[in-house]
Amino acid sequence: MSRGASSEMPAIIRPVVEAFIERVDGVIPSLEHLYLHGSAAMGGFHPDHSDLDFLIVTSRPLTPETKVGLTRLCLESSNEPYPIELSVLTVGDLTAWRHPSPFDFHYSEGWRSRFESALKAGEIATIQAGMTDPDLAAHIKITSERGIVLYGRLLKDVIVGFNETDYRDAILFDARDCLESIHDTPMDSVLNLTRVLAYCFDDLVLSKQEAFEWSKAKGFSKDVLPTIEKAAAGYAGNDVSFKEDELDVFRDFARTNLQHI
Repeated sequence: MSRGASSEMPAIIRPVVEAFIERVDGVIPSLEHLYLHGSAAMGGFHPDHSDLDFLIVTSRPLTPETKVGLTRLCLESSNEPYPIELSVLTVGDLTAWRHPSPFDFHYSEGWRSRFESALKAGEIATIQAGMTDPDLAAHIKITSERGIVLYGRLLKDVIVGFNETDYRDAILFDARDCLESIHDTPMDSVLNLTRVLAYCFDDLVLSKQEAFEWSKAKGFSKDVLPTIEKAAAGYAGNDVSFKEDELDVFRDFARTNLQHI
């Protein structure tokens, strides 16, 4: 781990991150750079519902054997005790950046069952072949501005050709999904939409907790601010509930403002 990195993250996750780094280093011989991003790096990490988000950069594509080892590592480590989401890109992916970006490997809990099946079938090497991920532009931007370097160099010193419009495209793509799913995942949808508005209005890359503080300072109306405050309280671990009509009001507010951008 790079000097000072441990002091930048919440104490509760330090031993987990340190153990994961050690295991990753043993599995990926071509490791060049390793970053922690998301709530664990930006503040607002909550042990009950936050992920550990990693971005891994390698000098060359992973071999089939390395992908199998990394798959086993993710399946064993994720949810012990925190869910893990990680993406692996090569140095070549970053020095010849394009959006949406290809990736060499991606894991999140949404992929668990597919990886378990692919592991049994011997199909790990091909399960994600040829795929791209528009969200990577958001991960790159957040990691560059707010991430923690666990190993290697600053990401902004590695990537070539990244364009701010790539990030905007990625977060607006996410915003559209949040607008559709706001009744199913109200807390995350409200806070994520507020973060998108913060960037689109003021070029700010914020955590979910920071987004609420920004919305207060921005003077959002009393029709929507209590909804954001409630979402922030829920994210902090409090029991909250949302009324259908208040979510509709916030969704209409967010949609209207995003359409004007």
